[in-house]
Amino acid sequence: MTYRHLFTFALAAVLTACGGGGGSAPEVVSGGSIGTGGGDGSGGSSGSGGGSGSGGGDAGDTDAGISGSGKAIGVITQFGSIFVNGVEYDTSEAVIVVNGVIATEDDLGVGMVVFIQGTVNEDGETGVAEVVIVDDNLKGPISEITSATNESGELLDARQITVLGIDVVVERTGTVFEDTTFESLATGDFVEIYGFAESGNNIRATRVELENFVAGVTKVEVYGAVDVLDTTAETFMLGTYAVNYSAAVFDDIDESAFADGLLVEVKGTLASADSLVIDATKIEPTGIDGGDAEDDGEIDVDTSLGDDDEFTTEGTISGFDATTNTFTLNGTTVDASSAQLIPGNLTLEDGLIVQVEGTFSGDVLIAEEIKSRRGRIEIEARVSALNESAQTVTLNLGVGVLNVAINAQTLMDDDRDNRDQRFNFEDLMVGDFLEIEAIDVDGALVATRVDREDEDEDEEEISLQAPVDDYVAEESITLLGLQFAVDSDTEYESIGGGDVPASAFFAEISTGFLVKLEDEDPLDGVADELEFEDPGRPDGGYEFDDDDDDDDDSGSDDDDSSSSDDDSGSSSDDEACEVASDDSDTADGSDSSDGSDGTTDGSDDNSTDDDDDDDDDDDGQCPGSQG
Repeated sequence: MTYRHLFTFALAAVLTACGGGGGSAPEVVSGGSIGTGGGDGSGGSSGSGGGSGSGGGDAGDTDAGISGSGKAIGVITQFGSIFVNGVEYDTSEAVIVVNGVIATEDDLGVGMVVFIQGTVNEDGETGVAEVVIVDDNLKGPISEITSATNESGELLDARQITVLGIDVVVERTGTVFEDTTFESLATGDFVEIYGFAESGNNIRATRVELENFVAGVTKVEVYGAVDVLDTTAETFMLGTYAVNYSAAVFDDIDESAFADGLLVEVKGTLASADSLVIDATKIEPTGIDGGDAEDDGEIDVDTSLGDDDEFTTEGTISGFDATTNTFTLNGTTVDASSAQLIPGNLTLEDGLIVQVEGTFSGDVLIAEEIKSRRGRIEIEARVSALNESAQTVTLNLGVGVLNVAINAQTLMDDDRDNRDQRFNFEDLMVGDFLEIEAIDVDGALVATRVDREDEDEDEEEISLQAPVDDYVAEESITLLGLQFAVDSDTEYESIGGGDVPASAFFAEISTGFLVKLEDEDPLDGVADELEFEDPGRPDGGYEFDDDDDDDDDSGSDDDDSSSSDDDSGSSSDDEACEVASDDSDTADGSDSSDGSDGTTDGSDDNSTDDDDDDDDDDDGQCPGSQG
């Protein structure tokens, strides 16, 4: 039987940025993925892919997790004990370890990536955790920030921060922020990062915590492969950082076997926030660390996986092959040919964030179920009603209401000043202002994320991002069945992000296009702003895609649609069209990951083009997006 061991949650991204080589043994390289380490240590593989996965199945099925005895890696989405991968795990008897130290459930937070060893009940919705291990991806000062901007230089909903040479994508709605915010992050801030690796140099952060930094005292953490080892000087390189290990303790590493290419976790200090020398205090193998509890024999952490072992994990698709229905999830080869897809019309493509449940056959994870973990439907509005038995919230958008279901996989984050760290459905109240990210499952909206925000009760405003159902040029637009008027005061942005007149905006639009609408105070049913949005990847998915730049350690980004915070930058309409269009090859430009098939107007939009990368944009619309 083949066995493989779970390694650090974000090793792939770290190795890409730091360089060095890995071994050839199959291993978890990031985000709970199991892969074979390549010679360059990279855990992700680049490539593009459109086309559809197979499986279909009941799109309303919300069962998740591992059945029976098993292991899982995922994000904490709610508390009560803890919810991970759609399973509510009882932690009352669990040993909890946070960054190597025995902890309690109070030390856990939403957005943290955890390893769970335990059992899941037959209902697939509840389980018992025996061991819960949390380990951050990296910890250190921000050396650079690059922001995605539109043609007008306005900040979009994603930024890339560079921490110890590693590029980290943070999102306004997709990342949980503790003691900081998306807008307030600044160079020099000392942050702790949790998340999943993406191909190239990136980690997509699920949680960012701001911490105090004391030079020479505060511990930094980084993973990578030893390079340019000098045993006389007792130094080696991790990317652009020199590591001085003369005073370091080696934990579970034979110092005589210490060599270039060895995958290690380094903990140490910096003489200043901008220092490029890490004074290491501890060097240990990369891996899931049971810390004190494991050293003292209180727990036996079993991270091995064999054939037919069940495993659940989450990550970003790369290298999708529509012919074989296979893809890479940060180093793991996943066979999706017999998987049930949720939603049922989910289209697999590069950049999509998914949860995969399956079993191993050799080194391949045979997926039984693949779920979209991020939605492109976004709603900002006030709660007008709550249905506790159905677990739905009703949101008032002025011209009508929308009902959104909340389930065990919905990440719930309270962003108010007096935030509730254990925020869940029972804490919601009528009048709360929510930012919701959702998918469309068989015509029903299901939240993937709910943020509760502070909002002036005297002001009423809403925002709705969804595929276009219908429109009457320069008169009205319909999203999710809600019709909004437009007038002479409505402001429009083109596909490229620049301000345009109404005639130009409606000349570009088609049913199925993803559009964001804002109706500001007073809430009168007239759109104040309309703009196009990227229907495929989550925020920052195109702007900070490092697939073709795996060896770039600088943290900079060559895509013109992003810029450093000192330069607003610009992007051409052609480049922005690439951002705004759908790579999934659907003819109307809609993204089935949000559940829309772009046919709400009754038209037949089932035609496809298998070579949309070579299409000419003769009609002024995005390739593959003509309705």
